[in-house]
Amino acid sequence: MNWVKQFRTKGLEGLKDQPGRGTKPFLPAYQHSAFRQAVLELQENKKGGCIRGSDILELMKTKYGVEPSLRRVYGTLKRAGLVWITGRSIHPKADLEIEEAFKKTSEIK
Repeated sequence: MNWVKQFRTKGLEGLKDQPGRGTKPFLPAYQHSAFRQAVLELQENKKGGCIRGSDILELMKTKYGVEPSLRRVYGTLKRAGLVWITGRSIHPKADLEIEEAFKKTSEIK
């Protein structure tokens, strides 16, 4: 009956979804670039491996004063243009030159 009432009072426009529905993002759009930069700096300062969702959650708590769930953290990353699909992490003490030399000298049987 609500649809019929909306149609009679507002026509076809009354049947469209109205703004303001659903959960609101924790960070507004104007803060996405600052958030993106903060996450990239956090990754640069990390010693070995990649940052995790819990690291970003802590960043959001301390810097922005919000406490989202881990799922909302990943949604915020997506809206900020950051996607965390990565390869295997590199150990901080790894020597890439030695690894390449090993690959060239080892035989595949």
